[in-house]
Amino acid sequence: MSLSFGVCLYSVHAELQKDYIHALEKISEIGYRNVELLAGFDMSKRFGASIPVKVLKNKFRELNLNIISAHETIPMGLDLLAQDWDWIINYNAELGCPRIVLPAVMAQTEEEMLRTAE
Repeated sequence: MSLSFGVCLYSVHAELQKDYIHALEKISEIGYRNVELLAGFDMSKRFGASIPVKVLKNKFRELNLNIISAHETIPMGLDLLAQDWDWIINYNAELGCPRIVLPAVMAQTEEEMLRTAE
């Protein structure tokens, strides 16, 4: 059995904000092959204003980086259902991302948590 290591892009978010493509190139040069996308750290890049999704997908392929998941976040106070999940799912599908991870949901009350769980 062989292991293939990956990196959550949050760990390099400062570098991604400086130069997204260059940071991906460095990740590939180091030898990582799997990445978890950090969906919410820079919305202008994520939503295609800076890097169109097809260009980004091709860059991942060119760098031999496999997208294994996307880390989604729900900003404090925003209802989980207020997110545009159709857009998020379609965006990730277009990138070839097979999973969306929601590691935590911020809830202030039991009622909020129960509504989110529903």
